[in-house]
Amino acid sequence: MTEAKAAAPKLVRAPEIKALHAHRIKGAEFAYKQYDVEPEHGHTVKDMLDPGYWKHVTHLLEPGAQIRALPEDFSFFAELLVVQGGTEPRLVLLREVKLEAGIPTAEQSGSHKVEWAGRYDKFRIVRVKDNAVIEKGIANKVQAYERLAQIAA
Repeated sequence: MTEAKAAAPKLVRAPEIKALHAHRIKGAEFAYKQYDVEPEHGHTVKDMLDPGYWKHVTHLLEPGAQIRALPEDFSFFAELLVVQGGTEPRLVLLREVKLEAGIPTAEQSGSHKVEWAGRYDKFRIVRVKDNAVIEKGIANKVQAYERLAQIAA
């Protein structure tokens, strides 16, 4: 009998697979707040990472809140996560996409310039010598520079 016990292979247990319990999953709208913000022209992601940027809305920012930012001038898209709430909120940048890639950094091109004119007029092309508006209502800076190239040609 001792030989039979010695010949039997040892059973090795597989590692236990961790599983998510049902009470830990719920619809996103019930878990954390999600906000869409529209920063003004000229605001940057770096500005949004500064706690002072949020001073008028700190009461809304709770840990876990997600913020999607798309400025009025469509210069970038960003996603941020609030990791600390209160009067000095701390946000972490999850993703940033620059939407103005491949355009000149200078706002001026010879005798004309491209400038932001506000939410309704959007980008416009202005003649430098007399400040006359040549065209307005251009959706984004890339299109404005493309139109400027057509005018200059």
